[in-house]
Parts: sequence; C-alpha cells; structure tokens
Amino acid sequence: MSNVYAAAVTVMLEAIRGWCSFDWSRGILSGFPWTTLVDIGVMTFIVYQVYARFRGTRALRVLGGVVVLGLGGLIAQKAGLFLTSWLLGGISAAAVILFVVIFQGEIRQMLERVNPRLPLSVLRPLPPAAVNVIAEAAFALAARRCGALFVVERQDALDPLLRSPGAKIDAQLSQELLETLFMPASPLHDGAVYIREGRVYRAGVVLPLSGTPTLASFYGTRHRAALGITEQ
Repeated sequence: MSNVYAAAVTVMLEAIRGWCSFDWSRGILSGFPWTTLVDIGVMTFIVYQVYARFRGTRALRVLGGVVVLGLGGLIAQKAGLFLTSWLLGGISAAAVILFVVIFQGEIRQMLERVNPRLPLSVLRPLPPAAVNVIAEAAFALAARRCGALFVVERQDALDPLLRSPGAKIDAQLSQELLETLFMPASPLHDGAVYIREGRVYRAGVVLPLSGTPTLASFYGTRHRAALGITEQ
C-alpha cells in the first residue's frame, strides 16, 4: 500500500512541477498548431448555428438524444464494450436517418437561412401594368369586404412550398378575373392566386401556415397563410 501512496505522491509532484515550469508568457494556445485552432473555431461556429436555429424546438431535443447515443457508443468502444458500442452505434445511425426524415422541413428552413444569394441571381420583375391590375383588384375586393390572397413568384419557384397546387389557370392577368376568382360563389375563393411572369398561373392554392406563437389569435387562416409563405 505504501508503494501506491508513493507513486501517487510522485505523480502529483510531477504535475505541480510541470504546472509551475510552464511558460505562461507564451500563452496556453501557443503549443497548438494553427490548423487545430481553425478546426475548433469552425466546429464551434457550426454547433452554435445549429443550436441557434433549432433552439426551443422538438428537433433540438431529438438531436440532443442522438448526440448522447453517439457519445455513448464512442465511450463504450473506447472501454472495450463490443456489444454495447455496436448496439448504440446502430441505434444512433438509425436515429440520424429518422431525424433527417422527420424534421426535413426544419432542416430545409435552416439551410435556406444560411444559403447566401448568388450575385448572378436576378429577380424577375413584375410589369407595372400587372402591379396596377393587382392593386385595383385588391381595392375592389376590399370595398366588397371579400378576402383575397395574391402570391407573386419572383426569384424562387413557389411550387415546392405549396401545400396544395390548386387548379391550373394560366390565363392573362386581369382585374375582372381576379375579382371573379375571389367571389364567395367561386369554388376557388378560399385559396390563393399564384401569379407567375405576369399571368394567373394557379388559383385555389393552399399555402403553408405560419407557426409563429406570438401571432394574435384573431388572425384567421388566410392571414397565417400570407405570413407562412412570406416566412418561406
């Protein structure tokens, strides 16, 4: 037993001697290569961005569970627990696939937020005549107290974001057509009108609803749809 105590004391003394002889003027990070520092910085940035995008969502809690499983598998592998590491590794791999499948919407939104716009991408301008037609139709419908929702495609295609494509119209844009589509007797009045390249492309389109928790309760489905497609 005395040999064990002597060995422990020796290790402690060596640690204290190394601590005292360290050249603090050079800094703690002076012994690290610059590639390691860059690697740590990049990984810290990525982890922070993932946490900031998923904070407060179910996806973050599930992702935390996947990370715990992965760390458990690595610890079990280092400890020589073959069956445990194999089981945890298989579960964590399957959990990653399920996470991507279940939370593909949240992942897509996160990637869209960090995706920079290319300088060569140009917004498709809406002709001034089309703007006037939409404005006149909006004021006319408002005077009749008829709700309306117009979605104008510019740079990004809207087809992948639609919950339901509605009915394809592909007609020339006119005030009379817009007012007719949103009349209460029209079978397409509940959805949105999808305008592409100055034409009425689709009508009766169902848009994604906003999940913003701070949105007032008196806003209806049409308001939430307008905010939802704007968020997308």
